[in-house]
Amino acid sequence: MIRIKGLVRAAGLVREQLQAGIRPEEAQQFRGQVASILRTVDTICTQNQVTPDLLPVKSRQAYWYLKELDTEHLSLPPTPGPLPEVASLRIKNVVKRGDYLADLLWQQSESRSVAATTFRQLKRELQHQVDDIDRICVQQN
Repeated sequence: MIRIKGLVRAAGLVREQLQAGIRPEEAQQFRGQVASILRTVDTICTQNQVTPDLLPVKSRQAYWYLKELDTEHLSLPPTPGPLPEVASLRIKNVVKRGDYLADLLWQQSESRSVAATTFRQLKRELQHQVDDIDRICVQQN
């Protein structure tokens, strides 16, 4: 029994492309890709004096999937609907505040013993920053 390496994977990639949809400008290239895979399999089978029906089960299924594929009627990719307009929101010093908190956490991670009060302070500070950002977002709604 002859084994054609990559045939099952190629058929899987073709299936994925079809599921995503083929744009009209890519259709000819897609058809050529499928035809090339089929020609290669047919050539290998001919050289080894076998038919595709004698391929291992998964390879045979992949071959017949590609062989029976209607490449003249390809599905188009879904057209995205209009995106809703989203107002931009700018919050000053968010990165700076994040860096400050990251520095505090980093300093605490280097010390062997960290008091519970220190963690409570960090938690309060972090919650304060989150609350500020939430408040700004609500105001900008």
